[in-house]
Amino acid sequence: MVKLHDDDALDGAHIVVYRHQPARLSVELRLDEDDEDRVAQVFQASNVDRRFTFEVRDRPSDEVGPGADEQFHVAVVFDHSRGRTNRARPATHPIQPLAVPRRIHYSAIHKTVELEPAPGGLFESYYKVVGRISEGSGQASYLAVHQDEELRETLGALARRVAWTAVADRRVDRDLAIGALRIFTATEGERDIAAFARTTAAFRRPLREVARHYNTFITNRELNELLQQLSELLDSGLLNVKPDHTGRTNESRIKGLLATLITVRWYRKNAASGTRLLISLDGQDARRWMHLSDDPLRADLVGFEWTNDHCTVTVIEVKSVEATTDEYVIKNGIVSGPAVDQMLATRRLLATILAEQRDNELITTPARREVLREHLYRELTKGAYSPDARKLWADRLRRLLDGKVKV
Repeated sequence: MVKLHDDDALDGAHIVVYRHQPARLSVELRLDEDDEDRVAQVFQASNVDRRFTFEVRDRPSDEVGPGADEQFHVAVVFDHSRGRTNRARPATHPIQPLAVPRRIHYSAIHKTVELEPAPGGLFESYYKVVGRISEGSGQASYLAVHQDEELRETLGALARRVAWTAVADRRVDRDLAIGALRIFTATEGERDIAAFARTTAAFRRPLREVARHYNTFITNRELNELLQQLSELLDSGLLNVKPDHTGRTNESRIKGLLATLITVRWYRKNAASGTRLLISLDGQDARRWMHLSDDPLRADLVGFEWTNDHCTVTVIEVKSVEATTDEYVIKNGIVSGPAVDQMLATRRLLATILAEQRDNELITTPARREVLREHLYRELTKGAYSPDARKLWADRLRRLLDGKVKV
C-alpha cells in the first residue's frame, strides 16, 4: 500500500490485522529499516492529514478474517493451511548450484501431486544408509501443504463477503476455487499467492467491448466461461484484462489473450483423451531462465503429446496482429522473422532440458529444467485433472524430465 501511495494510485486505507496470538504485544511485519521508515511516514499517528490507519484485533483460532458484519474491500489470509510430513526419496543427480533438484510425485493415498525435493546427488548412498540405520527417523523429509475441505469452505464464505480475497501460504493449491474467479497466481519469497474476485463483472466488460468491435455478441455465461478458461491457463493473465485505474481497456492485450484461448482449443480439439498436455510459460522465472520475451502481449505455449511412450514437444508462439510482416515473412518457401526466431530459441532450450545425454550440459540447464518442472507440476494440480490423469501424467513427466523418454 505504501508503494501504491508513492505511485499516486492510493490516497488512503484502513488496515485491520486479525491475529490468533493475543499473548504477543505487537505484530511482526518482517520489514527492513528502509521499509519501516517508508511505512512509518505514511501510517504515523502524528500525521496531520492522516489517511492511512492501522489496527490490530484478536480472533479465536478457529475464525478466519473479518466477521459477517464487517465490510472490507480486500482480505488477505496468511498461513492457515495444515501440512503433513512426507519422506523425500534420495536420487542420483549431478551437483546443481543454481537450483534445488525436485521430483513430481503422485500420492496414491491422498490422490494429490507433490513437487518433492530429491536429495542425494553424490550422497545418495549416505542418505539410504542413514535411513536404514535410523529406521526412517533420519531420512530426509519435506512438508506437503494443501488446503483441506474445512479451510476451503471457510475461505469460500470469506470470498462471498469480500470483493477481493488473497491467500498467501507455503503452498496454495492450483485447484483452490473460491469466489467467482481466480485472477492471480504467483510466488513471493517463501509463499504462494493466489487472488480471487467475488464477481466477474469487472473482467467481462473489457472482453465484451473487444468482441463488439468485430460485430460479435457474447452472453454473460459465455464470457464467464472464457474467463474461467483464461484463469486455468494463465497465472497472471486476468489482471491484464481488467481496465486500468483510468478505466481504459488495453484492446491489444485482450485480443492476445483471446487468440491464446483459440490456440489452446485448436491444440486440444483433435487429440485423443489423455494424450496431450499444454502449459503456458507466462511466469517471471520462465521468462528469465528460458530467455522469453518480456512483451506482455505474447504468451508462449508448450504442448506435450504422448504416443507409444514417445513424447512430441510442440512450441507455440501466439500472435494477434493485423500486420503479419512485423512478425514473420515467407520467402522462397522459408518462414523467418522475430516470431519464428523466438520459437526456435525456445525449441533449442527445451532440447537441452529434455536431452537424454546430460554429461556435458551447461550449468544453467538444471535450473531451466526445474522451472519447467514447476510449470508442469502446477498444470497437474489444476482442477481439470482427475486423480487417474494426475497419476498417469506424473509418471510420464517424471521420466521425461529424467531423460528416459525419447523426444
